[in-house]
Amino acid sequence: MDTLDIFQGLQFNEAITKKQLHTYYPRVSNFKTSDEIRISIQHQDVYTLPSESFIYIEGKFKRDAAGTGTCELTNNAYAFLFDQIRYEINGVQVDRCTKPGITSSIKGYISYGDNETKFLEMAGFAEDYKKIIINASQELILLRAGNDLNCYHNTTTGGTKVASFDIDKIEWHVPHINVNDEIRLKLLKTLNSNKSIYMPFRKWELFELPSLRKTNGMFLTSIKWELFELPSLRKTKTDVWPIKTSTNLEKPRYVIVTFQTARKDSLTADASKFDHASLTNLKLHLNADSFPYDNMNLQINENKYAAAYRMYASFQSSYYNRNNQPLLSYEKFKECALYVIDCANQKEAVKSSIVDVKLEQESLSGFTEDTTAYCLIIHDNIVEYTPLSGTVKKMDLVEL
Repeated sequence: MDTLDIFQGLQFNEAITKKQLHTYYPRVSNFKTSDEIRISIQHQDVYTLPSESFIYIEGKFKRDAAGTGTCELTNNAYAFLFDQIRYEINGVQVDRCTKPGITSSIKGYISYGDNETKFLEMAGFAEDYKKIIINASQELILLRAGNDLNCYHNTTTGGTKVASFDIDKIEWHVPHINVNDEIRLKLLKTLNSNKSIYMPFRKWELFELPSLRKTNGMFLTSIKWELFELPSLRKTKTDVWPIKTSTNLEKPRYVIVTFQTARKDSLTADASKFDHASLTNLKLHLNADSFPYDNMNLQINENKYAAAYRMYASFQSSYYNRNNQPLLSYEKFKECALYVIDCANQKEAVKSSIVDVKLEQESLSGFTEDTTAYCLIIHDNIVEYTPLSGTVKKMDLVEL
């Protein structure tokens, strides 16, 4: 036992001899709306630590002279500058964040506490995989949003003042790791053996239900796109949303559902906030299994939503295995409702089969045409990477 080994010799960790940030720049110097921005790391002979990398953005927030009201940045404004962020290794997509503003806002509300630094951590890969990448080219691809409306809002009721962002500089700061001779020889030996490296992480995948349908019928066809766009919920009290079909490894472990009413691309609404939509019940269906088992029976307008708040407040202990320190209090939850469903524990029949993921949601007052539903699904993901051959591919349970 270490407790009794009082004569144990001193040990020093000298495996890492140097750790320095290196800056990588985009191929282009213009960062207009809808532009694609690529930042590459082509040096395959360096050891990088992408989990501790960050994006540096420099620019100007310009308010037009015309119009009334006062423009202020929304919380998490810079994430709303982009529609998508992708991370690739050897030209193969490893992780992708769709609608980074919405995704990181949801993640921040459920992951952080009051005493934590509110830094942007949008990719599950960066949060879970803390090891170095060797002998590989890497690329970060950022797709600018079509407009900057979700980055700011007018604080004056009925304000019409418009603003925009001019981005002058985007940089990707990535730590480079130097190791001692012993570790370097071990890494080279493993590299030359053509041994595969498995990179497990939990992926945060966003789905959006935006309004094509105004009928009361149910649309039950399985949707297989990664982002499902339908620009708003139907004018009904109950809605069934077929989100995706999942197989084996990518079964949902956590599902976070939230709503926004008249917030998307609005001059006056804060796009980083969410609405409760007078939700009374929410149920996730994974084939024949339902989560939660009992109805929630919420009455949010009467401040009766303890079941929903408990599910939200319990996320940190379940996901991060730490004490719960929810960012939102019971009272604040009503102003920014996020409905968290923990489905991490499933029976084997669900784990080994194709899973049809479907949401059933019910509102007391009915869903309006300008209400958008978001569903953030957290699921397992494993990428196999062979440094010598440069092969990168996504794994499934049948291959493990």
